[in-house]
Amino acid sequence: MGVATCDCIALNLRAVEDTVRLGRTLGAQLRPGDYVALFGPIGAGKTTLVRGMTEATGSPVAATSPSFVLIHQYPGDPALLHADLYRLTDPHEVAALGIEEQASELGAAIAVEWAERCPEALPTERLEVHLSYSDGERIAKVRAMGDRARTVLRGLMPR
Repeated sequence: MGVATCDCIALNLRAVEDTVRLGRTLGAQLRPGDYVALFGPIGAGKTTLVRGMTEATGSPVAATSPSFVLIHQYPGDPALLHADLYRLTDPHEVAALGIEEQASELGAAIAVEWAERCPEALPTERLEVHLSYSDGERIAKVRAMGDRARTVLRGLMPR
């Protein structure tokens, strides 16, 4: 299912349910302040992954794309802020959203779609999930940056 290196794993996601399952596994490990940066083209499964994350945190609300509102807030344990940077190109615009400040006030974890739009606005400590697809198969490359992210990454490694 996956290949591990020191701070990165690659997972084959053969079906939509595999993407949701990865999201559930990730969501079950989230703590307030965790930051998950999601990379990938349209249709790669970013929102599907977040849907699994919200299911795992116990949110009664199903995740949907925040493209037009920029940030959705999902209750759960922990709460999850779900942001979309697709329409943003400047780190100042990202800073103006106050994602990390909102998460701190709510005791929430953070999932940000289209993180590649403003990589310089991302925190140093984060988990990156790079989603891609080809020939009907999706691949998730998960990279840990920081001690907490490495802990979460270990929980995603195939057993």
